[in-house]
Amino acid sequence: MLQGIAATLLARGRTWLFTFSLLACGLIPRFLRYCFARALSFQLKEFAKEIGNIPSDRLLKTVLFISVRLHSREPRLAAAARLAGWDPWLVYCGRANLDLDENFLRATRVENRFQLVMAMWLFRGPLIHLFAPSGHEAYFLVRIKHRPVVIDLYDTCSGITQIPQRRKRNERKAMELADGMTHRDLRGKYLKRLHGYKLPRFNIFIHDLLPESPRHSPDQSRWPEIRVASVGWIDDKENSILRTAIALGEARIHVHVLFNPFQSNSECYLRLQQSSEYFHIERSVTGTAFREQLARYDFGLAIFERHLFQEACAAYSEDYILACGSSRLMDYVHAGLGVIISPTLRFQHFFARRYAPVVVHASRDFLKNPRPFLEAALREKAQARPRDCSAVTVRGVATRLGEFYSRLSSVEPVDDGSSAAATRGETREFCGNNDEVIHSPFSRR
Repeated sequence: MLQGIAATLLARGRTWLFTFSLLACGLIPRFLRYCFARALSFQLKEFAKEIGNIPSDRLLKTVLFISVRLHSREPRLAAAARLAGWDPWLVYCGRANLDLDENFLRATRVENRFQLVMAMWLFRGPLIHLFAPSGHEAYFLVRIKHRPVVIDLYDTCSGITQIPQRRKRNERKAMELADGMTHRDLRGKYLKRLHGYKLPRFNIFIHDLLPESPRHSPDQSRWPEIRVASVGWIDDKENSILRTAIALGEARIHVHVLFNPFQSNSECYLRLQQSSEYFHIERSVTGTAFREQLARYDFGLAIFERHLFQEACAAYSEDYILACGSSRLMDYVHAGLGVIISPTLRFQHFFARRYAPVVVHASRDFLKNPRPFLEAALREKAQARPRDCSAVTVRGVATRLGEFYSRLSSVEPVDDGSSAAATRGETREFCGNNDEVIHSPFSRR
């Protein structure tokens, strides 16, 4: 017991020390931050040496990716940046289950966020692209910047009801202090429209991208053994698929689950696997192995069970549910799967209808007897022409991303305080030819 108390106190002490260090960093004037980082560069010796050896002509076209927790989004945007003539470097925390050498000139893993700060200050190039799970986790890194910073938030904590207000305020400030933002869905737009958030001056919409590897063609060799996949984060609460999986199993339809690598298997799904021959928990894999695994199935699940069973949702705000994106959706599209989706996931439903070979609406009628719906969808998918997905590929966004970087690299970074308000002005939408993608899901609000 004493050991447990000591471990807890030590962990909290480290958290407070880290927070104090970042706050102290924020007090250092911008013109001294590079000197301060050089004095502590022994912590990042190899990175400091290599970043300092970039030729001056290439330094002007170098962008530093900072990742708080690595996701497949970073390598794909890096690939697009390289196609646009930019040299992406990466510094990240945590583990990497991805091949980074293919898309980054250099990838450096660090132990903590203090070292992320040091890497940002050592960088003398024109632009930093910061990736974070939420705006709260991006806030301190945005606040202590010395170069223009583009933020990319995988999620927004502002629409999650149980998140403390302090974190939501930090997320709001992070968006306001950033110089630009790459939006993967419409949550930022909803926060601005419904809650008065101030977005950065420069914004671009880039959903989770399809890789440049060949897309898979539909394969009907298993029919009538219908197989449905569910990938990513699921649980037995707000992100549950449990009742849907049971209903599909009762109709003799196989459900295969590939959990998010960062979560452990929920007990209720382990019990379902033991009791049903139609429910399977697969080993989580990444990269090529993941794409090959996914291509074995017929459909992908993208549902919100609370709405499916007409239950109130206490965990998320309505605008969060309507506007949120999902990387699993693009995984399904790349694998050539049909998509079973809840229409109330308005943004995801819009994308599924535009890019998936066939869409099946998840409803109570569907769950009562899903096999006829899926058999009809399989026949439709077999006859469907391939969808044009070029706009959401790495190559398809390269020019827009390159122009976005060029615009941002020529501006002075926004400061905390009065200068932020002075430079804010009207938010500029820099979205190329994809304005219709941004605004279509709002057409019937």
